[in-house]
Amino acid sequence: MTSRNLSMTDLELFNIPRHQLMVELYVVGVVNGLAAGVWQALHRQSPVEAALNLFDVNVVVLFAAAVGISLAWRSCDRITRSTDLMVAVLFAVMITVPDSRVSWIALSLLALYNMMCGRRCAYTVAAGSVLVGHLSRDRPFCLQNSMINQHDG
Repeated sequence: MTSRNLSMTDLELFNIPRHQLMVELYVVGVVNGLAAGVWQALHRQSPVEAALNLFDVNVVVLFAAAVGISLAWRSCDRITRSTDLMVAVLFAVMITVPDSRVSWIALSLLALYNMMCGRRCAYTVAAGSVLVGHLSRDRPFCLQNSMINQHDG
């Protein structure tokens, strides 16, 4: 059995543009973060009432997610590095926790990482800023309220 080093051709599976990887992770994070609220809305209300109430999803959060993902799609083309793949795996592990708050934290950390690594690209910085600023601004309040309600109850 001979040992050999991995060459770039061995990593063809990971030959994905970095901005595409980040967009896919952002979409998964947003959907995962919103899924719990939608599920709860469907259990508390009829499907029609839930739909009319937009499944208890803040419209600002939806708009921020759409703008952030759109900006991320326009980000500069770069090659995906091994650290990007490690961050993607860590992100995937974080969003498997069955709590939407953890998904929002994971999404915010991913956006911060993307901003730090892509600070020379205005679209990357703008996408990260929108996702960190608007998505995390709305969600810690929910976290804080749930902690207060648990303490009072």
